[in-house]
Amino acid sequence: MASQLASAQATCAQPYPLDVLLDDMGEVESGLASGTHGLAGGAATRMRTRIVCVEEPLPAIIGARTLRAIGAGLLVRQHVEALGWLESAAAADPEYRYTLENLAELHPLFPAWGTVLDRASLAQPELRENRELAPGEHWLDGMPLTEPVAHPNVPHVYQHRAAEGRPLRTEIMVGTEFPSGALVVREGRRAVVDTTRGKDRAEPEDVPAPLAPGSGVDVVVVRPKAWPSERVALVSGGLSAIAGSALLYALSTQTEANFLASTNTRDIDRYRGATNRLAVGSGAAAAVGVSALSFGLLFYVVDGDPRPSLDIRF
Repeated sequence: MASQLASAQATCAQPYPLDVLLDDMGEVESGLASGTHGLAGGAATRMRTRIVCVEEPLPAIIGARTLRAIGAGLLVRQHVEALGWLESAAAADPEYRYTLENLAELHPLFPAWGTVLDRASLAQPELRENRELAPGEHWLDGMPLTEPVAHPNVPHVYQHRAAEGRPLRTEIMVGTEFPSGALVVREGRRAVVDTTRGKDRAEPEDVPAPLAPGSGVDVVVVRPKAWPSERVALVSGGLSAIAGSALLYALSTQTEANFLASTNTRDIDRYRGATNRLAVGSGAAAAVGVSALSFGLLFYVVDGDPRPSLDIRF
């Protein structure tokens, strides 16, 4: 699969805007629902070919949906890559289920989705040993990435911006085979320095500074206990969803302007549908983001109180 995906990387004559990606996604989903598999397969092929031309971070709210649309559209075309994309989507959003409301009875997606859900539940994300992410911001399937970890043997949409103001790089990768320049080597032995002074100890944290010039020994500092991962996930996920909501809302105003300026029926239908999808997606993302952020801050208040109390985790 890796060689096939590598050969499919597009030479981008023009960018692939998110509103156009959402139009193609809508064509896949409507084609699947109506049984118009030629429409669904064609739109999925465009998405899979042009996804590397996206020039802005893929919003987290549509990351798994993008993978699912590509896989489902390729499946009805009996494409060899279809199950890999569907398994990647199942790993990103294992709670999603196809129903008779969006697929006809006996549709081939029902058994295929059940198969990839089983595979995804057994597969664990893999971490690239002795590697760390290169400087800059990284995203995988729409989610911010802080370490080189991914589900094995399935395609992913990887994005990297080396520094603020630099162009965004979008590529398709398989498993943990990150593109060239995405990772750097982590080297050296480690010493432990305790700075907790009797406080609760946390896991060691790597600090890239040598003990002495030429010693080849990196410092590992044991710091006071950091926020629990659950709280970090809630707060960061909430902020990401709110940012995605704002982006989708901005895109909806753009498509609404195109809708108002349209002079033919085809453009009117296209931009009206895109505006509605973006507006609904923006509202849903905002609701999810506010809820997650509120819960994260609530647990900060509970766990951050210095007075003796019952320690609550979830």
